[in-house]
Amino acid sequence: MRGRGQELLTGELENIAALAPLDEMPASHLAEILAGAELVFFRHGKIICHPDIPDSSPCLWLVRQGSVRALPFDDATADAISGQLLGIGALLPLESVLTGARPWHTYVAAEDSFLWAISGAVLQQMLLEPAVLRWIALRLQESNAGLRDAVGELLRSRQVGDQALALPVRLAASAGAIWVSADTSIGEVAALMADRQRGSAVIGSPDCAIGIVTQTDLTRRAMATGLAYSTPVAAIMTAQPAMIDGDATVLDAGVEMARRRCRHLLVREPDGPVVSVVSERDIFRIQQQGIVQVFHPIDTANSVEEIATLAGRIRDFGERVFRQGMEVSQFTRLVSSINDRLTQRLLAVIAGQTHPERRFCWLAFGSEGREEQGFVTDQDNGLVFVPLAPANIEAERAGYLEMAQRMNDALDRCGFDRCKGNIMAGNVEWCLTLDEWKTKFSQWIGTTTPSALLNATIFSTCAASLATASLRSCCATISPGKFAATPSA
Repeated sequence: MRGRGQELLTGELENIAALAPLDEMPASHLAEILAGAELVFFRHGKIICHPDIPDSSPCLWLVRQGSVRALPFDDATADAISGQLLGIGALLPLESVLTGARPWHTYVAAEDSFLWAISGAVLQQMLLEPAVLRWIALRLQESNAGLRDAVGELLRSRQVGDQALALPVRLAASAGAIWVSADTSIGEVAALMADRQRGSAVIGSPDCAIGIVTQTDLTRRAMATGLAYSTPVAAIMTAQPAMIDGDATVLDAGVEMARRRCRHLLVREPDGPVVSVVSERDIFRIQQQGIVQVFHPIDTANSVEEIATLAGRIRDFGERVFRQGMEVSQFTRLVSSINDRLTQRLLAVIAGQTHPERRFCWLAFGSEGREEQGFVTDQDNGLVFVPLAPANIEAERAGYLEMAQRMNDALDRCGFDRCKGNIMAGNVEWCLTLDEWKTKFSQWIGTTTPSALLNATIFSTCAASLATASLRSCCATISPGKFAATPSA
């Protein structure tokens, strides 16, 4: 609480006068300033000034007793240990007292503290002192230099991290792999993994890998279910493990893990044997802001607003990667994979509210289906649904159209412009049953008009999202093009 200090002890004035820059002020001027200042008490953890809490007038605070912590941005937790600790005699916030701009930090009492509040005419009198102005200018210059160094270091670290995405995945993989036979016991495999400090073991041989078992498998499929240690490892392995060529990039590995929702990939020589295993941890080690980490916030978002915000941030990430010289085909695959995951999450949120039974499949055409999207892309999508009752198709179509229109609106909010040709699922022409889609394709393929050829080209490559495996399989019969095996959400 505030109380005006009318009487100053001689000893206190002498102590304050010994601190820079006050030590260069005439004692009479300092006495006048303190006599016109206000003494304020702050309990431990109390915010003194905050970037988002403007003062009615510029105010300079002088620490009389206790200490203050300058926290980055808006981290104002009382027990924070980050940031700079300011002791007796410190002046704050120097960065805003001259211009009235927002402080760069949140200032919080690090303990029960008393501060002088210097404002109004008293502050103007203090700022007329050449020694004070010179001292403040020097401190701000030092602060700006430190800020420039910090920003430079951040940019350098991001550059190194982004370039790491283009490295061959074999460089990120752990050296060697543990090979065991299918009849090796769970206990023996666990002992081998512990002894060699590996997170996985591969079942089979380098020329014929039939499965993989990880620490997670040992925990969830063996220990949690009470399997005997003598049980063959084949009982808990993941069959037909995902593989990637050693010449593929770290980015490719991250995308593949995110798509398959797995944490390990077998690394093989081109058309040759498996030589190692790359894990999610390996990718994080070589690139802490790896693509798997980029996907995680999308998968946990629970509203269109959250996903739209993430879409903007992820575009910034993509632009940064591209500026570092990523090969174009790798970049378009990255962008297409991120856009596909954004679409899947939007569908999960919107369809979960309107069609939880998911008797439909969202179709992405054109560049997204070909994995050739860049910075600027518009919507080319459609929807195929399975009617519950053939006699009630139009009523069901109306419900799917409403959902699709909400989806088109959401995609537009996420930066995917509406298709100028109106090839969107919210258009009744592209919200069809499976049989209706087959009829359309048959007509296009059997006709030689320009419009039919154009439609056949646009729709020939499709990616299916948020569909059950059986429905996605049915959708593959619509088009001769390749359907992406995106997992159902």
